[in-house]
Amino acid sequence: MLMDTFFRWGGKANVTFDSCYHQACDTVDNLNHKAWGIMTKGIAHALATYANSLAGIRKPTPRKQDTVGHGQQKPPGCGGGHHD
Repeated sequence: MLMDTFFRWGGKANVTFDSCYHQACDTVDNLNHKAWGIMTKGIAHALATYANSLAGIRKPTPRKQDTVGHGQQKPPGCGGGHHD
């Protein structure tokens, strides 16, 4: 943990918050129930809000031209951002 993180969030310097993070022991048995409750309530609120209206979501800005660089046109199907 970096010192600025320590001052912002607490804990101990140079000790990770969760020693199981991305390790074999990182399972639902190692769940922080308080954090899980806070996060799921936030997700539920967002879903309920936007299920009623999408008015608060800003519309994407259209791009002028889909280019690679130096005015080159991208080949079809290249870099569309969709990974199926």
